[in-house]
Amino acid sequence: MKNSSIRFIVGLLLVIGLVAVAGNALANVAANTAIINQATLSYDDGDGLKEAIAYVEVTVLLVPNAPIVDPGPDQETYYNGPNTELTNSFYVTATANGPDYYDVTTQIIASSIDNTTNPTATVDVASIYLGATLTFDDSSTTTSIVVPADGVADDEVNGIEEGDIVVIGNETIEVASVDDNASGTSTIYLVTALDTAPDAGVLVAEKQTVTVTVTAGTIATIGTDITFEKTLTVTSQEDGDESTTSDPVQDTYLSGKATLGKYVRNVTSGVVGDAPQTTYDGEEFYQSGVTAEPGDILEYMLVARNSGSGPVDTAEVNDVLPIDFVSLLTSVADYANNAVLYDDGTNTPVTYTAAANGDAATYVSATGTLTVVIDSDTTVAGADGIIDGDQTVFILYRVQLNND
Repeated sequence: MKNSSIRFIVGLLLVIGLVAVAGNALANVAANTAIINQATLSYDDGDGLKEAIAYVEVTVLLVPNAPIVDPGPDQETYYNGPNTELTNSFYVTATANGPDYYDVTTQIIASSIDNTTNPTATVDVASIYLGATLTFDDSSTTTSIVVPADGVADDEVNGIEEGDIVVIGNETIEVASVDDNASGTSTIYLVTALDTAPDAGVLVAEKQTVTVTVTAGTIATIGTDITFEKTLTVTSQEDGDESTTSDPVQDTYLSGKATLGKYVRNVTSGVVGDAPQTTYDGEEFYQSGVTAEPGDILEYMLVARNSGSGPVDTAEVNDVLPIDFVSLLTSVADYANNAVLYDDGTNTPVTYTAAANGDAATYVSATGTLTVVIDSDTTVAGADGIIDGDQTVFILYRVQLNND
């Protein structure tokens, strides 16, 4: 009887394992992963082989980490009033081991702040939620990524769901769907295949685009561009010390400034006028000092210039002729028998009639008003009313002094 009482201890075997991450030694583990340490006691109590099992479960916590914030390209547009807008993109990628909320703020650093009043920069969201997890083991493929379950069976795992953009290794790709389980592992399916299947412990990090809209404000000096530099700061709500500020994105608002000069020469006599003068096609034109006799032919030149870097639009010239003293010549041999010579400063000069027939020039004889719509590019049909930055346009016409 005594001998049989001590035979119940035949052997003792202690087995300890990480059930949730068996076979892995990860440098990092996804948040919300359930790590189960299980021990098994095997013994024979005389009535056969028995087992006693004991385990403890530990849930991995989120370790907040500053995200990556990549600035998008610099932007440029033409200044068109205080509400002129430019939109900038910033790309925010999680680096934590699990999902986290992040506060988002933007700051203007203006290189020409003195040239504008009341500029604004507005971020499209006050905060963002970025999912993140890590690959579980070597069973992932190029299109199905195996990760630890997050404890809840739904359609997302650690904040990653269908339609999200994620970064795996150096590749950015869209999530097609998620097969999520409450325990064990879940699978993230990708829209397109990765170049290679990831190893265990590779971060699967959500990437989102944050948009910042910058409004120019009121320009102080027309013809001088407005430039802004702005940054985006993204801060973990779990740990305010985990924060990243991007490199700046520059916005440029190109400003145009148009001027108009008027010159004249006496075609008949070639009389020399006073300075200042300018030259066109080898002929001297003057702003004053030109004299003429009845019957002489005068040639006028209008010079419209945009000295800024941005265009001006809806531009047209209206020139009122002193019809009590002169008459517009509507058929000039040097103008291909038309009334107006137009030179956009780049292409071959063109000519327009005085009639209202759809070209860029119209002359109303009753009032003596010659109207010419500015055209930045005469090789394209239809006058656009634009003077591009650093463009000069020349308009010439001739009149004859009345000789009654």
